[in-house]
Amino acid sequence: MLALSNRVLTILNRQGVDFELMDPRDESFGTVCERDSVDLTTVVIDLGGRYLMVATGSGDDDDWNALSDQLRDRGICLADECLRSVLMPGCEPGAEPAPGLLCGLPVFVTPRVGRASWVRFMAGDHSVQVAIRYRDFERLVMPHALEELLDRVAAEPLPTAGARRANNTGVALVCMA
Repeated sequence: MLALSNRVLTILNRQGVDFELMDPRDESFGTVCERDSVDLTTVVIDLGGRYLMVATGSGDDDDWNALSDQLRDRGICLADECLRSVLMPGCEPGAEPAPGLLCGLPVFVTPRVGRASWVRFMAGDHSVQVAIRYRDFERLVMPHALEELLDRVAAEPLPTAGARRANNTGVALVCMA
């Protein structure tokens, strides 16, 4: 287990959250195999120099496709690996970050995720998957509905190429779009 996973577990322990650890390659999901549990996929989005996470669940392809289309149409993209390493130090390259727990980014979830009893997510590396009750996830992460993000994207002006942008990280970035 990597240091990032340990930090996630420390946060969960300090907050009194019951959790289960799993190997993501193991098809048996331990005792957390309820019908209404969801495996989260998290991505970081660069919204004009402000960064946020979207957490979708398995089977949320329609929601993700709608968001992807709206983002692409507005020239907004996923944060690249280099930027992710600045936003989430310690996150293994290519690994999914734990939603909102370590980097303080706002998190937006699909309706299916919001209805789940349990959520399972990666802890910033490729070897540890964490399962917690959605009510604990909601308390710790304070997620927003994906519809709020879609509304925000529709209302945002497109970033100007070469413009310096304020962002929620304290890191000065230049838009190359």
